[in-house]
Amino acid sequence: MKPIRILHVLNGLYNGGTESVIMNWYRNIDTSKVQFDFLIRTNCNVFADEIEKLGGRVFITPEYPKHYFKNKKETKKFFEEHMGEYAAIHVHGNSLLYVNVFNIAKKYGISNRIYHSHSISTGNFVYRWLHQFNRLRIKKLATHYLACSEIAGRWGFGKVPFTVINNGVDVSKFKFDKAKRQQVRESLGLEDSFVCGHVGRFVPVKNHTFLIDVFKNLLQKKADAKLLLIGNGDLKDEIKDRVNKMGLEDKILFLDGTNDIGALMQAMDVFLLPSKFEGLGIVAVEAQASGLKVFVSDAVPKEVGLTENICFLPIDDESIWVDEILDAHNHERKDESDSIVRSGYEIKEIAKTIENLYLNL
Repeated sequence: MKPIRILHVLNGLYNGGTESVIMNWYRNIDTSKVQFDFLIRTNCNVFADEIEKLGGRVFITPEYPKHYFKNKKETKKFFEEHMGEYAAIHVHGNSLLYVNVFNIAKKYGISNRIYHSHSISTGNFVYRWLHQFNRLRIKKLATHYLACSEIAGRWGFGKVPFTVINNGVDVSKFKFDKAKRQQVRESLGLEDSFVCGHVGRFVPVKNHTFLIDVFKNLLQKKADAKLLLIGNGDLKDEIKDRVNKMGLEDKILFLDGTNDIGALMQAMDVFLLPSKFEGLGIVAVEAQASGLKVFVSDAVPKEVGLTENICFLPIDDESIWVDEILDAHNHERKDESDSIVRSGYEIKEIAKTIENLYLNL
């Protein structure tokens, strides 16, 4: 018996939080029962080889909304050519911007149409307006509603009932390992450093400018501090220029988001996430799993607080961040992976939930 196929629709396959969540599902579902395909709107696909090995396919349509009419035409052509192949379409977004795809999918016979809310805001005024408008009609477009947190669900759907699906973490990749920590720190030249870490795409919402300002102030009180910035994105070169102009290039290391995040977290002493908003902030869960002291902005949903090692701080006061980070210098690090499992964020359980959802549509 052939597996059912689910079409995941999202902007692109970057090394971002949403993409990592979906790929974690894919790695852990029974692919003899459920298979994934992807319909994206950019040429970015860092998971191309892995998706192919798992049995999936990636299809690309023109950028949206920049090429609105061309995207609409190519999307219609896609569904016409693949009619009857999909048990469901699963659309992922930070706002209800790309929802017209549901009308096209419905026209070509896809009766199960899932929208998944992954954020709690958007920095673009026009997108916010479109989001509010589309909330009024989402009930006529989608048939199932999912969210990564309660607040993301309320932002996405208003009063429409939704189901929260926790963003699963493969805790085995993040368990604290003292030997691995020493090995990674040596390989990066960080043996005698107090290492602050951040994982996230270089986009405005991640608030890298504030993060660097906090780190600069930290250096005045702790000269052995180093900062690891892990990720890619449109603002990376701009942030690098800022670091160089501040004379911090010897103190801040830029690493690709394609690196082994679990291993790099071993090298850190504290983890920082000063985001302007997050749907959940899955990297903060991963950092807690590895036993790190974690500092996040108070704009991050409180649901991410799964251990006693997390602290929520305001993003309008750099001095508070510096003081709290300094206080964490003597934090006794230990494996917290069991806490993450007990909280319901273990990927194998989440993947089984997703698999059953698809099979029972």
